[in-house]
Amino acid sequence: MNILIASDSFKGSLNTLEVADNIKIGIKRVFSEAKCKIIPIADGGEGTMLVMHKLFGGDLITIPVMGPNHDKVMASYLMTEQFALIEMAQASGLHLMGGKLDILNATTYGTGELIRDAVLRGSKKIIIGIGGSATNDGGVGMATALGIKFLKSDNKPIEIGASEIHLIASIDTSEMIAELKNTDITIMCDVNNPLYGEHGATYCYGKQKGGDKSVLTFLENSLKHLSCVCTTMYPDYSQCSGSGAAGGLGFGLMTFLGGKQKSGIDVLLDLSNFNELLSWSDIVFTGEGKIDFQSANGKVISGIANRARKQSKPVIAIVGSIGEGVEKIFDIGITSIESCTAYPCNISEAISNAAYNIQNATERSMRHIKLGIEISSKI
Repeated sequence: MNILIASDSFKGSLNTLEVADNIKIGIKRVFSEAKCKIIPIADGGEGTMLVMHKLFGGDLITIPVMGPNHDKVMASYLMTEQFALIEMAQASGLHLMGGKLDILNATTYGTGELIRDAVLRGSKKIIIGIGGSATNDGGVGMATALGIKFLKSDNKPIEIGASEIHLIASIDTSEMIAELKNTDITIMCDVNNPLYGEHGATYCYGKQKGGDKSVLTFLENSLKHLSCVCTTMYPDYSQCSGSGAAGGLGFGLMTFLGGKQKSGIDVLLDLSNFNELLSWSDIVFTGEGKIDFQSANGKVISGIANRARKQSKPVIAIVGSIGEGVEKIFDIGITSIESCTAYPCNISEAISNAAYNIQNATERSMRHIKLGIEISSKI
């Protein structure tokens, strides 16, 4: 029996590899000869770099960059033979603000410095995860770090941050790093927000980054202005899905670097040859902390289930808890769900016993499979 294990992390409890290892233990209790292959899973958010490092090896490179509040921070990215993987939150994340949110001046400049370093080290393919940002500068800071100049009417550059985006009169790309023209940029992104509008970068995420009503109105108009200036030189990406991600960094990557958005889970599954491993497998195990009706539109479980369904592979989900409307999950390719919480307990108890509970839940699932095999052999 060939079993493929590809589970999300159980947030606040176990990471993706820990979950997978415990699923494997449960499998082996029942089918000791089963062959198991594990794919650690990430979707572009926090932890993606470490998962990619586990999968593909390479070097974790750490350099000093400008943080979102303009202070120097040490940020890391992954360099492999095939690609460089950057988490923008390493350089421009909300957690780097130290509790002093300043959306008006926060910058993505440090993210640009990571891109520049990877390109100058020879990377021809860069994958960028853009979750958890502190910024709302439309990617202007990122582009500035790569040699693009955003000039006011007096031909002087604007200040770093978002406070002078509304003053941009022209864009000078003459000193942009030449190597970028031959670099493929993939944006790991699962949100569909446009750059501006009711569901855009500012009004959807600006408040949690410290913006009050007047600041949000100012920034909304600033991003509209940026879009207008950009359309004199570039295609208009302002209403494209994901252009509003990470305070408009999605827009900046699309516009200035020709970046292409792709679902985070699909990026990882494609790189790890998931479809080939599916062909090898008889059963797929996946999982997440809580499964409910929203999981059908989620990232990890739906991405795995959709691919498994195309190859008619059964998928078993091991989950921390089962929520409302879970029956919708069966429509996307999940065959069976097993909850780890087989007895009444509070959240802290469930978290502390997560490893043991995952093993037991998996064992129960495998015993059901064993029962089915025994019954079918007698029919």
